[in-house]
Amino acid sequence: MKILLACICIGVALIKGTINTHAEETQIFLYQETDVVGTNVWLLPVSRAEQSPMWKDRRDAPPLSLTNAIQIADKWVIAKRGGAGDLEDIYIRAIDMESGWKYRNIYFYRIRFAVGTYGNHITCIVLMDGTVVEPQHKAE
Repeated sequence: MKILLACICIGVALIKGTINTHAEETQIFLYQETDVVGTNVWLLPVSRAEQSPMWKDRRDAPPLSLTNAIQIADKWVIAKRGGAGDLEDIYIRAIDMESGWKYRNIYFYRIRFAVGTYGNHITCIVLMDGTVVEPQHKAE
């Protein structure tokens, strides 16, 4: 009987552990853009947001310089496309306040490159820790 009870307890623990490891982490919306082939959405897992550097005193330089952010984005675009694009625009954005007051001092760079003709572009999101957030593509 004790062996059966132990096996049941171990089985429940394993099932519970499996469920927890497959549960999706809450994500924070960063940015979205739509074009003719679909929509790209950039989401940031809460665990990454909580580890991100904050930029509280805007009189100080941001945690990641603009120069470094552009270099990181250039490398990402070259890896994705096989070549660089022309710098189109750059924004420094804060995480949307709808995601929670505690994330209000977390900023990121949205860097967009013109690629090809007819207004085609590729967008790179660079966090202030120097990491890139990959877009999630949703076909239309």
